[in-house]
Amino acid sequence: MERYDMASFGGRLLFFLDITSPDHLFFGAADLDDARATLREGAPKHGDADLWRAARALHAKTTADGAPIPEPCRVGGWACFGSVPVSALILTAKYAPTSLPLFAAGHWLNQSHLASVSYFNRPPGKPAPLWRLGTAYCAAIGSAIGVFLAWKRVVVRFPALAGLGIFAPYPAAAGANMVNTVVMRFQELEDGVEVFDDRGTVVGVSHVAARSAVFDTCVTRLALPAGNFILTPLAYLALERGTPLGRAVARRPWLALPTQLATTVACFALCVPGSLALYPPVVAVPAADLEPHIASNFPDGTILRYNKGM
Repeated sequence: MERYDMASFGGRLLFFLDITSPDHLFFGAADLDDARATLREGAPKHGDADLWRAARALHAKTTADGAPIPEPCRVGGWACFGSVPVSALILTAKYAPTSLPLFAAGHWLNQSHLASVSYFNRPPGKPAPLWRLGTAYCAAIGSAIGVFLAWKRVVVRFPALAGLGIFAPYPAAAGANMVNTVVMRFQELEDGVEVFDDRGTVVGVSHVAARSAVFDTCVTRLALPAGNFILTPLAYLALERGTPLGRAVARRPWLALPTQLATTVACFALCVPGSLALYPPVVAVPAADLEPHIASNFPDGTILRYNKGM
C-alpha cells in the first residue's frame, strides 16, 4: 500500500503534494467512517487503490490518535487559510513597514493558525495543556515583535537596507515558528515519544526520538516561511514590473489585495509540501541510537520507528 518512496525527497514531495491537496477540505465525518470501514475490511474485498484512498483520507483528516481535524487545521487547508495572515504581513511590510500594531496583529493571526495546525498534527500522546498553548502564543508573538523592533533599529542605523524591508517578516516569522513549535511540543521533550517496530507495536518511549522529532519539525518551520516571505514577495514584485497584470494593478489599486492573496496561495501551496518533505513523517532509527533501556531489548541492526509529526 506504500505508493511513494518515503526514503527519497522526491517520493516524500509527491506524498505531501497528495496529503496537502485542498480536496481534503471537502470530506466530512461520513467520509472518514467509510475510510475506516475500508481499512478494517482490507483486502481482498478492496483493491490497493481503494485502500490507499482510505489511508490518505485518514492521514490528512484525522489526528494521530484518530480524532477528526477541523478544516482550517488540516494540512490540506494550510495554504488556503494560512495565506490570509501571510498576505497581511507582506502588505504591511510593503505599505506600512513601521506599523507595530499591524505587524503584531499579522503575526498573532499567523502564529495562531500555525499553533492550531501543529496541535492537531502532533504525534500520538497527551495534548498540550491550555496554559502551554497560551505560553506558545505569547512567546512566539513576543519573539516576532522583538525581531521587528531590532530590524527598525538596523534600518535607522543603515538606511540603505530599507529596501529589504519587504522581506523583514521572514526572520520574525522563522524565529516565532521555532519558538511556537518548541513550546507547543515541549511535553514531548519532557515525556518522550513512542517508538514502535515494523508491526506497529509500541516498544518504548524515547526522549532521544522526541528531541529529534522536535528538531526536525523546527527545521521545516524555518523552511516554510522562507518560501512565504521570500519567494512570494519576489514573485509579486516580478508580476508588478512590466506585466499586463502589473499594469492592471497600477490602474486599479484595489486589485493589489486579491493579486497578493492569489500569489501567496500559489507559493504557499508549493512551499508546504516542499518543507514537509525535508523529513519523512515516520522516521526510521536504529535501536542502538536510542536509550539503553530500549536498545538492550533488540539485536544489533534492528530498526525502530517514531512519528515525527508535522
